[in-house]
Amino acid sequence: MKQIDRIAKREETDRAAYEILDKEASAREQKTDRLRKLRMSRETEKRHKIDSDKTS
Repeated sequence: MKQIDRIAKREETDRAAYEILDKEASAREQKTDRLRKLRMSRETEKRHKIDSDKTS
């Protein structure tokens, strides 16, 4: 295999690997955001329940 072919193959592999890593990072960030919003929502509901219990 010629060196130019090896370089092209390596570049193609690198591009594919970085694409996979970018997709995984994006999915991880979306999941983190979704879980953060859920946690904040639950904390808000809990505060409202505590506040309503205090006034009752």
